[in-house]
Order: sequence, then C-alpha cells, then structure tokens
Amino acid sequence: IMEKSVVHLVFNPIEKCPDKEAFLYKVNGEYSGITYREVGQNIERLAAGLIAYGINPGDRIAILSYNRPEWPVSDFAAFAIHAMTVPVYHTLPPAQIKYILKDAGVRAIFVEDQAQLDKIEEIREECPDLAFIFTFSPCRSENLALISWETVINRGKEYATEHPGFLKESMEAIEPDDTCSLVYTSGTTGPPKGVMLHHKGFVIDIINSEGVFGLYPEDIFLSFLPLSHLYERLGGHWCPLYRGATIAYAEDITTVIDDI
Repeated sequence: IMEKSVVHLVFNPIEKCPDKEAFLYKVNGEYSGITYREVGQNIERLAAGLIAYGINPGDRIAILSYNRPEWPVSDFAAFAIHAMTVPVYHTLPPAQIKYILKDAGVRAIFVEDQAQLDKIEEIREECPDLAFIFTFSPCRSENLALISWETVINRGKEYATEHPGFLKESMEAIEPDDTCSLVYTSGTTGPPKGVMLHHKGFVIDIINSEGVFGLYPEDIFLSFLPLSHLYERLGGHWCPLYRGATIAYAEDITTVIDDI
C-alpha cells in the first residue's frame, strides 16, 4: 500500500512495536532510550501544542539544531499539522541563517541551545515573520519571548485531551503532493535556493532506498551526519524508522568512535 505521507510511515512501527526503542541519546555519558510509543506521544503532543499556539497549515517552521530526538519529533509534528519544515544547518553563521528565515518567511523556529539562540538574538529584528521561538534546552534571553520544549508539550497535552481525534483527522487530510519541507541548497552558486519537497517524493525515496539497504528492525544506526541534509534525514532516519530500527545519536561529530 502506498503510504500517503512521511508521518504515516513512522506511525507504522509506533503501532506495531510500541515498546521497542526508537531513539538512544546520551545522558551523562550513558545511552538512554525512548520507545516508539513515547515518540508517537511526543509527536501528538507537539503537534497539538503548535496548533494551540496558533501555527497554521502552510506555516514555515525552521529547525536549528544538531541531531537529537527532538529534531525528528519536531519534523513529524509539523508534517502532521500541514506545516512545512525548514532545516537549518547548525554551523551556519547568523547572516546566512537570516537569509533562509527571511526567504522562507519562517514563522516559528526550534533552536537547540543557548549558542544557537544567540545567533537568532542577533538577527531577530530583521526577521519580521518570526513569531515563535521554541527551545530544546533551557535558554535565557533578555529580549526574546522563549517557549521551552516542556511548555509546548504540556500545552499540547491539554489540547489533545480536549480534541481527542485531532491528529488522526489532520493526518488523514494530508495530500501526497503537499509541500512539506523547504530545504536550502548549499551547492548552488549565489544565495541558497529553497527546494520545495513533497510527501509523495519522500515516500517513494524511502521505500526504494530501503529496498536497496535491506534493513532489519534489530539494526542500530548512529546518527552523526547533520539532519539538515537530506542524506541523513532520509537514509539515516526515515528509512530506519520505516523498518522499526533504532537510531542512536552521536554527542558530537568528534565523538563518533566512542559513540559507536
């Protein structure tokens, strides 16, 4: 059966193997796990939280972070409510981030930590569309209104309780040809171009790629290539998740050997 969206593909293992570990991430040097069920709950709560804050279908949501479990959850939650994600490479300087946020008309952004927030602080005045700043880690700012991950998830819990069928309805209304992500090229001459990508193309790529990889649910992937690039997002995340495998996150690009 042809799945109609990327978010439908990830909900297959959430339903079939809810107790299996989907993500592993480091806490104080030790790997800790998140099950597929928890990933599904977080996608639902985040999607609900975004709606509660006033994110609309078609809104562009940027993600400025190195790889961690919140990254794909944010990606899928945006897909589920018909928003578009705009991945931003986490090493970019403020001026290049500003170009992408302005060009895409980004309305909300997820930032990883204080270092990334400081970049947004520098360019905030010049990004008139940017209304919401969500933070994965605790951050502080004198001038910006920040919404923490816990805050938006808790807001989403309330919304989901009041609107129990919202996620299913929203996902059922996704059209395969809907643009779901704007990915800015790094390899073109001149300023980066935002490439409009849709669910159908992604789903075909996931299914065909997995057919070549031959992945197993027992496989464990180490994620260290940046998720802002489609190679890692599609090959290193969506294909393993489609098969119900496990993704472990490297702490940093320099710690890969230890993480393996």
